[in-house]
Amino acid sequence: MKWFVGLLVIMSGGCVSAPQPYVSAQFYSQIPRSVAVLPFENQSLDLMGPEMLRKMTVQRLGFWGYTIVPLEQSDAKLQGMGITDGGQLKSLSPQEIGKQLGVEGLCYGTVEQFSFQNVGFYLKRSVGVRLKLVSALSGERLWEGSGEARVVEVHGKKDKAERAFVRGLAQKAAENMFKSPLKPEANEALDRLFLKIPRRQ
Repeated sequence: MKWFVGLLVIMSGGCVSAPQPYVSAQFYSQIPRSVAVLPFENQSLDLMGPEMLRKMTVQRLGFWGYTIVPLEQSDAKLQGMGITDGGQLKSLSPQEIGKQLGVEGLCYGTVEQFSFQNVGFYLKRSVGVRLKLVSALSGERLWEGSGEARVVEVHGKKDKAERAFVRGLAQKAAENMFKSPLKPEANEALDRLFLKIPRRQ
């Protein structure tokens, strides 16, 4: 395969197009004063990614003007309701959860992708997340959006593949040590998601 040499790098910014987010026509008349960011549902195999993305979402929502209930406070109340995982939230209505947490809005999150593949000649880092803001008073969906980011490297030469493999392992080890796996891609995915999400005025 002499024709396939060199390096192909696909960055998320130019190759991933997120669908247009949904924004309710009633958004500005129902903007919640307080929001709880609920545990994320995890559709990936990674255990650290969902909590990292959840904390990053709290920071961004705060920057967007929302008043966020501290995670420790909302988690303690959710545990009292028997909720310890994002997948369990469907068993309760937004109104039930909002009443127990004492908030007007709920942010639901789903980690759709969170993967790292490194086999030397092929390296892929991928993050996909979906967020939804729901009124805890009416149960209406106020906005919903998704963001995705990925980096793909394909190497055709053995020496470059070997270097890429070692570099990928070192980067993953460092990220895991600081409990920030796929942090650049996670930031990119959330940046893309929040790009068209309305701020709270």
